[in-house]
Amino acid sequence: MLRNVFKTGILKITTTSKELRESTQLQQIPRNQETVDELFTRFNVKDVETNLLESAQFKNWDKAVSKVFGHRVFRANHAMMLRLTQQHGEKELSSILAAAKQVPDTKYVAVNLLRAQIEHWVEQKIPADKVFEYLKLDKAGDDLFTSLELTRWMAYVGRTSGNPYKLLGRYLRRHYDDQGLANVLIKAKGGFAFGRFDYYRAENLILQKWVTSGKTTDEVYDLLKLQNVKASEFLQNPALDTWLTFVTKLDTRFYYSVEGPYKLLYERLIKQYDDKGLADVILGPKGGFGEMFDAYKLDDLVIKKWVESGKTMDEVYDLLQLRNVDAINLLQTPALNTWLSFVERMDHPTHDSYKVLYNRLYPDLGQKTLLYLIRVAKKGDNARAKRIGEKLEKEFEANIAKYLRRT
Repeated sequence: MLRNVFKTGILKITTTSKELRESTQLQQIPRNQETVDELFTRFNVKDVETNLLESAQFKNWDKAVSKVFGHRVFRANHAMMLRLTQQHGEKELSSILAAAKQVPDTKYVAVNLLRAQIEHWVEQKIPADKVFEYLKLDKAGDDLFTSLELTRWMAYVGRTSGNPYKLLGRYLRRHYDDQGLANVLIKAKGGFAFGRFDYYRAENLILQKWVTSGKTTDEVYDLLKLQNVKASEFLQNPALDTWLTFVTKLDTRFYYSVEGPYKLLYERLIKQYDDKGLADVILGPKGGFGEMFDAYKLDDLVIKKWVESGKTMDEVYDLLQLRNVDAINLLQTPALNTWLSFVERMDHPTHDSYKVLYNRLYPDLGQKTLLYLIRVAKKGDNARAKRIGEKLEKEFEANIAKYLRRT
């Protein structure tokens, strides 16, 4: 009996002590906040106009506030954040802290204050749309997907509203027309925000909208401004990757058909480039558009056009700028393979492509240089160059044998 009374007494004392401690802490919060505000005024923090967190006034205030709160670091940051919000407003403070986060000397303090700000918004149950405005994402325009503030918003929505991509998609549909959406994608291809933001998931929101609304491949091509891309940069332009993704969303079988997306792309290219431009497309660097995309199939369509339009071997040789290639690199250059493919497609009984190449190179380079290039190609790691070297060597041997038979 006494033991139960003793336990009950301890429980009551413990409970009373806990309630008293919590009550004391609650009473201290306003007083501590009041102290923080007084220190803010004493150190003239409000007079700082630029680089707030780097200023002597802010640093002195930060030290003084830390002494007031001791080990309660989060409470200190929360109190400072509230005073700074009162001074600058939610939007401006977000911008100030985001900028300070990029400076090594102020990054630590800025990150802590940014966390306190997010926690405050969570506690206050601020709507996601309002936080979007606080972070000035409503003013981001074409830079939306590249904004580092977008990752903060995604984190906030993830904690309060569920699926951030669903909300992002709703915002995009409400505030951007199709050209605006395309501009967001184009700008983000140069480098998008990291962290919690998945660019390809966001891109899918836009592409799926275009599919649902019945956009054609030509319309999306124009929205992505691919018609304005310089020929030599076309096959490495990131927007092409977006267009190819859209094409496959219309019909996932594209890559498994004979023509794939290549015929669609070719038909656009011949409208915007002349033969010199098409050659520049072929010669330009090729981007990584996934394992399914084979740029050489596009090359084949261009070669076919040149054959059907009656281009000569010399004309195509010049279009591919092979006269400008140093002799030592000639057998390795991909453009030479393109030219050989053209010669093979000419369907002329005397046009054995390697024989034609040999007869072109031998007079220009001479026997000694040509044999040297053949040896280099055969010893190298380039499989295509090695094959060309072997074929040219056979042509050389055949010509020597022919010469010997005549003598």
